[in-house]
Amino acid sequence: MKKIMISMAFAATLFVSCHNENLETSSPADSGIVTNNGSMYKISELPLIPEFAKPIGKEGEVRKFTLIKNDGSQLNFELISNKATLFGKMRTFMGTVDTSGQNKEKAIMIVGENGFDLFYTDQNQDYRLRGNQDLNIGLQKGNLGINPNHKNQFLALAKKKGLDGDHLLQEANKKPVDNDKRYEVAVEKSNYYSLINVTATLQKKGSGKNYGKCNADSLPFPSSEKSYGKNSGSLRAYNIEIVYSDSTFDFDSSYAALLTSLNSVDSGFETILPNVTQYQGRPGNPDFPLSVEDELNYNTAFSKVYNSTEQLEKFENWIGSSHLNNAERLIRVALYESTWDASTWASGTLGLARPDMYKKSTNSFYRKYSALIACDDYSNTFAHECGHNLGAQHVDSYSDLMYKSANFTHKHYDATNISNIKGSLTY
Repeated sequence: MKKIMISMAFAATLFVSCHNENLETSSPADSGIVTNNGSMYKISELPLIPEFAKPIGKEGEVRKFTLIKNDGSQLNFELISNKATLFGKMRTFMGTVDTSGQNKEKAIMIVGENGFDLFYTDQNQDYRLRGNQDLNIGLQKGNLGINPNHKNQFLALAKKKGLDGDHLLQEANKKPVDNDKRYEVAVEKSNYYSLINVTATLQKKGSGKNYGKCNADSLPFPSSEKSYGKNSGSLRAYNIEIVYSDSTFDFDSSYAALLTSLNSVDSGFETILPNVTQYQGRPGNPDFPLSVEDELNYNTAFSKVYNSTEQLEKFENWIGSSHLNNAERLIRVALYESTWDASTWASGTLGLARPDMYKKSTNSFYRKYSALIACDDYSNTFAHECGHNLGAQHVDSYSDLMYKSANFTHKHYDATNISNIKGSLTY
């Protein structure tokens, strides 16, 4: 996908993490008023972990709470936890928000170890109540690198293989730069949280951007192939493994957009759950030490290149050469902060996935490993590429998530695409 400036349809944005110790919790008496239906808080006085954002104990928990804005208007939330897992824990609530007696809108909340991230719509504007520090949901990011004791061996092995070891080390040691926060349009702030107008933020960020389209047009769609092992059972989980992520990638907003897109495929959302795990064999994981050769292969596969097709192919080749279990019903993902194929006259490609790769095929000779790449310039890029992975193709309707050029909508409307996605998820 490529960048484009357009007005937003529905942006339910998504989730990033960073470890934080020594959390402080607050009882409702600290800043909130307990009511018969739940708790009530002024946004400007929110504690770090309010009552409604405490850890999930079980599926089906109902959280009712009211947030009061500076102008006195109220946001009345009713959310239900589901069994979707983010890095080993249930963290997701979905439900509705009633904006002072107006029509109910969709709302999503992610609970982390150090607070929460809340997404909702109010009067055709999309909002995000996010912590002033990155939300810890268990994702370990910025995972290029090597064991410092391996440097000389790393460079020698890279030279032997004809690779630029110095460049790989430079990429691994590059300091992250978050270019997104400068665009944020904050409505209100407290000590711990900021209320962001996502619609205004994306419009501000998108000003001056050029048109472009998703590169999936250049890849074959194996939609004529038949999956096997299916029965008449219900829709199942969409299993995602994060293999690489830049440290500045906004995973929260991307995950929220994916939740919204799957909800649009099946209104009973609880039957389609994106379960997210993380690949353990990455540099810097003390529980999974790597050899020098493994570190070199990992850094080579995920160091940034300008061409998105080459980036995806490097990823797929790494999966094959690493002898990973290419399990059915698993999509492996690499997430980057910036685009590919950038030039002085056009914005770059936002992401790329080989279509219709999630379900197992009877013709495995022509199929590559299930993998996708995405950057976070638009919150729906990840959801769009996941749509391709599940069999969805481009459509001409701009209001659809699968429109060939970048847009702001997060929903699937095309009947054929919805059918293909359900087919990939049913077994």
